[in-house]
Amino acid sequence: MRTLYNLKNQIQNNQTLNLKDFDLLFNPSCNKLKNIFKIFKTDFFEKHINESNINDFSASRNLPKTEGIIVAQGIYNKSAYNLVSVDLSKNDFLVYLAPQDQNRKFQTRSLDELAKQKDAQVIINGTFFNVDADNQPLGILIYGAGKYTWNPATYTYDKIPVVSLNRYFLALNEDGKPFIDRSYGNKAEYFRNRGIKELIGGCGPLVWDGKVIVSPESLEEAHFRPPSHQMNHKRQRSALGIDNQGKLILAAFGNQADDESGLTLKELAEFMLNNGAVQALFLDSGSSTGMYLSDDGTNLTGIPRAQPTYILIKSGKNPK
Repeated sequence: MRTLYNLKNQIQNNQTLNLKDFDLLFNPSCNKLKNIFKIFKTDFFEKHINESNINDFSASRNLPKTEGIIVAQGIYNKSAYNLVSVDLSKNDFLVYLAPQDQNRKFQTRSLDELAKQKDAQVIINGTFFNVDADNQPLGILIYGAGKYTWNPATYTYDKIPVVSLNRYFLALNEDGKPFIDRSYGNKAEYFRNRGIKELIGGCGPLVWDGKVIVSPESLEEAHFRPPSHQMNHKRQRSALGIDNQGKLILAAFGNQADDESGLTLKELAEFMLNNGAVQALFLDSGSSTGMYLSDDGTNLTGIPRAQPTYILIKSGKNPK
């Protein structure tokens, strides 16, 4: 019978792990061991994934001290991931936007910094942003239960008005239920008039009505360029989706050891579809990718770059 002590010795001796070893590693009782060896923050974990030839594995648990938040951690296409299912009838979905300084530059926050400031059970990186233009988010945002908006109508990206990028968004309607749609150049006031409480825009298409829709054509239409590179490049990825019961799905894929690991957008779409998403979008990826879990602080990507937007999940339903 495997024990944490034996597994510790096996790791120290640089021996290849097997499927049962990974099962033990993903067990919540192993958090201390994960912290000691920082398995998710070095090339060690990816090295053992590659040597063990494990392509698909997961172990799930209920997030402690919460109701309606289920976490699955595993390996897919030789990449470690966090997958979270959230019942939004029992938990709050919040969009975070960093403040601007006197020059209107967004003061980006790191994932670890935000985790210390906010009493959230789950945090994942947000939408794309322009590092060359005051860190401005490339999509409409509504946050603070509808009190505040980021309206990028006066900003451009690649010589195109940001609100005209025709990218996708996830929002909560007046009843607090999530839905996904296209922006079609609508400004923030349009969504506020529809009673939207939280909205994160600027996202890219993955799954629509239970079918994979990401393609070079859909990426070109949403101004993700060059589409062929966006489509085929393997890298760290993050995504959000909705299942057929209206539950929110969040996913983050971790740090890669080489170009052979990581996911393409099509692989990410297939993963979301296979895990119940009927609608799904991709968030900012690469060095922006990161996810925080309150029970062990797991962050599969090491230290992701600071950014202006995040999605927070807080346990318990607070009146709006």
